[in-house]
Amino acid sequence: MGSGDIRQKRVGARIPGHVLSQKVGICRSRLSGIENGYIQPTKAVIAAIEVAIEDLRQARALVMQRAAEVGWPCDSI
Repeated sequence: MGSGDIRQKRVGARIPGHVLSQKVGICRSRLSGIENGYIQPTKAVIAAIEVAIEDLRQARALVMQRAAEVGWPCDSI
């Protein structure tokens, strides 16, 4: 996964940068530097970002499912 791919995946999953960086355990500015190609992350950091994006996607899906079950509009989730 390249730096542009990270941003594309994050934005596509509607994950704010501060949420992803907190989940990964890096500063928001570091994530921004990685996404913009200014910082070359280690393979471990890339793997952690990939896992975090997938975890957050799954969490969002579960929240949306539960919201739909109770009749809550899912537009804001």
